[in-house]
Amino acid sequence: MRSVSLEGSLDVLSGTARAVAVVVGVAVLVGCQFLFGALRPTDGPGILKFEFVWTPERATKIFKTSWEKDPQARSKIRTALWVDTVVFVPAYVTVFTVLCLATSSTARGRGMANLTEVLAFGSLVAGLLDIVENVALLRVLANLDAPGRWTYVATALAVAKFVLLAFVVVSVSVLGIWWVRMRVSA
Repeated sequence: MRSVSLEGSLDVLSGTARAVAVVVGVAVLVGCQFLFGALRPTDGPGILKFEFVWTPERATKIFKTSWEKDPQARSKIRTALWVDTVVFVPAYVTVFTVLCLATSSTARGRGMANLTEVLAFGSLVAGLLDIVENVALLRVLANLDAPGRWTYVATALAVAKFVLLAFVVVSVSVLGIWWVRMRVSA
């Protein structure tokens, strides 16, 4: 059986192309944060608290005690979920994947040759979890009176996504620091 490797996948991209991909991706991520702020309901929690709602009762409570005062709350949260799905998720997956694969020489030099490939795959899996989580949240939002088990699904996916992303971010940060140290000491 032939193994599949991402090693060398970024060799076709110059350092400039990688830098442009990361800078554009980060700019999109920052822009989304401003948009998410604008889409936050005027009263009550934003999308992050909704991601960690856990129970149908808490979802209904958020709506009844906070969002009910803002007639556009559902629309704002729905739009935020779509922006997250269509713009934010692809941007962070791209940024993390490029950063993971760009640090592959550092990982190989430290005896962790496959780590960057695992991290790149991890960022892709986190993005897929995020998209499925958003679908679950849209289902909750569509039926806040009886959201059913979608609240549990959404929260479990959010927890898995954030744990995975934390691992990717910490690992890429460590590899990035090692990469800088190698460049400075050379």
